[in-house]
Amino acid sequence: MTMPAPGRRIIEISDEAFDVLARTAETQGTDFDGALRYLMQAPAVPTAGQNEDQDEDE
Repeated sequence: MTMPAPGRRIIEISDEAFDVLARTAETQGTDFDGALRYLMQAPAVPTAGQNEDQDEDE
């Protein structure tokens, strides 16, 4: 049995997400696929709410 060739998929995203992908692709010197891979591998950034909890303990 042969494996079918992968097809193209169209995914609609917001204008803000498009801008982030475009800027990331430009700064990384890649295309949108490379930008997506880069963003998925990037470590999570702590939110401001997490820092507030630390201030209360001090």
